Amino acid sequence: MRVLRLVEKSARDLIQERCLLEARRYLGYSNLSITEISERLGFEDSNYFTRLFRLKTGMTPGKFRQQKSALET
Repeated sequence: MRVLRLVEKSARDLIQERCLLEARRYLGYSNLSITEISERLGFEDSNYFTRLFRLKTGMTPGKFRQQKSALET
């Protein structure tokens, strides 16, 4: 409850935001597979990671990686 009052977000939302920030970094700056990234972030199921990523960002991890690499070239 303390976290919710301070930042107006639940602890779960803060953890997910931090996890997705790390996922974006891995996707943009590494050659790790999506399964490897999901494992490094503590997901037991890479499909759940993909669904969460798409829900929160509006695109799949693969699409995010493609757009990131297209912007850099």
